[in-house]
Amino acid sequence: MSDTKKEYNKAIDYIFNCFRDGSLSIGDKIPSERQISAELGISRNSTREALRCLENMGFVESRQGA
Repeated sequence: MSDTKKEYNKAIDYIFNCFRDGSLSIGDKIPSERQISAELGISRNSTREALRCLENMGFVESRQGA
């Protein structure tokens, strides 16, 4: 369970860092689950869970297929 939590946090930190460093700004499309998981070397399930959490907090908006 702790490994999953670490992976989950990696994905959240990655998204926040993209906003901090200016590579993403409000209204931009974030990288796909596949791209994030490949770049970070984590599972797509962990990436999906991180994105779901960020959506619940209101930081991102999920649009299927977009």
